[in-house]
Amino acid sequence: MAVSRLTDVNYTIGALQVAVGTSGFLLGCSTTQIYAYYKNYPYGPRATKIYVVVLWLSETAQQFAAMHAVYAMSVTSWGHPSALLHPPTSISVTFHLGILIPPLLEVRIVSPATSSRVPH
Repeated sequence: MAVSRLTDVNYTIGALQVAVGTSGFLLGCSTTQIYAYYKNYPYGPRATKIYVVVLWLSETAQQFAAMHAVYAMSVTSWGHPSALLHPPTSISVTFHLGILIPPLLEVRIVSPATSSRVPH
């Protein structure tokens, strides 16, 4: 009997684990950049510093939600392929934070580009 792609963990949990691991690495890279920013610009604009912290906290919350989803699917539900049909709530949290974060970045990138202080 052939194994369907739904019950083959290489196509479900395996892909999720690779994605969460890669995301964790990238979160570490951005954490290092944020540390360097705060160290090199201690007297930078307060609004920018708050914006950076909010963005970092959002990214960190998304990473924790994704890690919870991986744990719930690969440890708690291990051996129950039908559990893949009902993923944990943290998958939804990860998805919604993933929708929220890119516009936050776009606002920060576009606002200096449209500012009148930037030479054309």
